[in-house]
Parts: sequence; structure tokens; C-alpha cells
Amino acid sequence: MDADTELKQHKIHHAWLVMIACCALYATVGLLNNTQGLYYPAICADLGCKTSQFTITTVFNGLAAMVTLGIVDKVYKRFPTRIVLFLMVTLFSLSFVLRSFARSFVQFCVVYIIMGIASAFIIYVPIPMLINKWFVRRRGLALGVSLLMSGVAASVSSPIINHFIDTIGWQKTGVINAVAAFLISGPVILLFVRTSPEDVGLLPYGMKERDVRVWRNENQNDPETPEKIREKNKAKTERSKEETIKFVICFVMAVALMLIAGIYHQFSNFSVSIGVGTAVGATLLSLNMIGNMVSKAVIGPCVDRFGGKKTMLCAFLLVILSFIMMTLYIVPGFLYIGAFLTGIAAATNGIALPIMIGSFAEGDDYVYYTSKVAMGTMLSTAFITYIGSAIYDLCGTYAVEFIIYAVMQFICIILMFILLKDKEEKK
Repeated sequence: MDADTELKQHKIHHAWLVMIACCALYATVGLLNNTQGLYYPAICADLGCKTSQFTITTVFNGLAAMVTLGIVDKVYKRFPTRIVLFLMVTLFSLSFVLRSFARSFVQFCVVYIIMGIASAFIIYVPIPMLINKWFVRRRGLALGVSLLMSGVAASVSSPIINHFIDTIGWQKTGVINAVAAFLISGPVILLFVRTSPEDVGLLPYGMKERDVRVWRNENQNDPETPEKIREKNKAKTERSKEETIKFVICFVMAVALMLIAGIYHQFSNFSVSIGVGTAVGATLLSLNMIGNMVSKAVIGPCVDRFGGKKTMLCAFLLVILSFIMMTLYIVPGFLYIGAFLTGIAAATNGIALPIMIGSFAEGDDYVYYTSKVAMGTMLSTAFITYIGSAIYDLCGTYAVEFIIYAVMQFICIILMFILLKDKEEKK
């Protein structure tokens, strides 16, 4: 690929089309994954069971996703990204169609296992992977906008889905929703997604000609003497040890950040425990979701403007503040402002981890570590509700849980500085 081909300019860089495909993909996730709770009452009524009994099926979903994440990086490395994504979006949508035809607990478990396998390929890995490859500048904006689409799609579609469930039943609604979700992202993925800029003769968005010259100078084929080979092997060993340590830190952060982000699961019980009723709990949940969407729209551009370290520090501190305010809920306004600020936790979970992993891994290594760190996220997901309830049962107050999560968030700040201390961030 010659320099003229590499450096050719387009009015609209293909990276933005890839971002549109990422937005469509996460809109599909929002339409299907984020609206599942709307179906539970109708499904449980048909099965004659309690919601708490039916949600055991989601454990199979999480376990299937966690196991599958172990091979996700190998699949993306071997096959074209758009083909893998298209097939998994198809399987993901099909699993929701199959759910409409399930009639027993065992059948639902099988369906949720299929969902988990497909979700491992589309929820955690592809968007950070594609954005990291296609963008040098505006990477935070592209990542933030893409992740934002799941919340937007869920918010817009939830009242419509709820209406259809009441009027035509959950089975028909599920099929319509699955078909619509597939049509939103399936064709766009085939049209726009390419594994890397090199596949279409381009450079990543924002890469300058001088960056290309530096890259070429660093990667020229110099004669390798035995001494140079030994030096390279020694450097590779040291780098491998450093990457292992940083991966462990990222894994710990993934577990902690997902537990913190899942605080909204406790809002209903929390509102009852302080005597304000479930209606206030629903309001707190809505404020959390609004905070989530707003922060995703803001954090991405801030990463581009101020750098990942400064932006994440501010976001993490705001999350700590949210738990302090929730603990001091008796102060007028603190309860609602705190609930809004807790939405930042979910946004930082989606944006911070790609930044952390990108501080020590690139290319295929980035995909490998992203999939492995996502296993920590899935591990947390399986225990979010249980841990919160267990703390409350043990202590008799949610204040202890809020304080624990604030401390965990502070620890994440320390871990972030350890990871990014040698990272030269680019605006």
C-alpha cells in the first residue's frame, strides 16, 4: 500500500461510517437487552411463577456469556469483524424470537444460553475494538456516542413495547421487537464495518502524515544480530510481565466498576427502606438512566479535550459524591441529585475500561485483553443484586453499601493513576 493510497483524503472519513454502525449495534442492544424487564410480568403470568424465580434464567445468560468471552478474541482475530458481528446480531435477534415460542422453564433457560453466547460477541468487545482501530482523534466522542445509543433506544422504545405487550401480547411483541432490532443494525454492519482502516486503504481518523513517517522509521527492517535478538526477547519478557500486572488491575477495576454501576438495582428496595415508597424508587431509577445518558454524551468529548486521566478522575469523584449524597438523603434534594449522579457510574464503566486497556495494549492484544476484562464485568453482573441485598440484610441499612461503593470507587482512582502514570495522553 503506497503513501498516496494511505494518505488519500475523503470528505467523510470512513471512520464515521464505522461509528454509525457502532451506534446501530448498540441501538439493537438497547432495544432487546435493555427492555427485557418489560416482558417479565407477562411471561411469569403465563408460567405461573414469581419474577424472582424466573430471573434465575438470567444466570444462565451470564454464565454462557462469561464462558464464551474466553474465545471471542480468537474468533475476531481469525474472521472478518463485519461477518462475525452480522452473524451474532442475527443469532441475538433470533434468540428473542425463540423466546416468544418458549413454553417451559427449561426452554427459557436454553434460549437465554443462546442469548448469552451471542451477547458476548456484540456487547463488550466490538465497539471499543473498532473505535480504537479507526480513531486516533475524537476517539472519546465516537465511543461515548456509540454507547449512548443503547440508553436512547431503550428509553424511546420502552413505552411502545409496553403498549404492545398490553394490546397484542408479549409473544408477538417480542417477535416484532427482534425483527426491528435486527433491521436497525444488520444491514448497516454489512455496509460500513471493516476490521481496520488498512482494509480500505485509509489511515485511522486523525493520524497525520508525520505519524506515518515515524511509524515507518520505527518499523524498518534492520539487520538482526544475535545481540539485538537477545535485547528484543528481554524487552518482550519485561513487557509481558508489565502487561500481566496491568491486566490484573483492569480486571479488578472491571469487577468493582460494574458492582458500583449496578447500584440502580437497589433503588426500589432502598426507597421502601427509608419509607418513601416504590414510586420514589421508580423516579430514582429514571434519574439514574438520565444521568447515564447525559454523562455518556459529555464524558466522550471531555476525554478528547482534556485526556482520559483528568476526565475519569472528575467522573469518579462525582460518583463518590453521589454515594455521599444518597447516604445523606435526609438533606433536601440530595436523594434526587445523588440518584442522577449515580448514572455516571455506568457511563464510566463503558468508557474508562477501554482507556485503561488502551494504555498498555494495541491491535490483537487490545481485543484479547478487552474480552478477558469483560469476563470480570460478567462476573459482577451475576452477583450485583445478591451482594446489595446481602449487605442490607446484614447491616439493616443501605448506607453501609453506599459507603463501601464510595471506598471502592476511590480505590479505582488509585488503580487508574497506577495504570496511566506513564501514559502520554493525546488530546
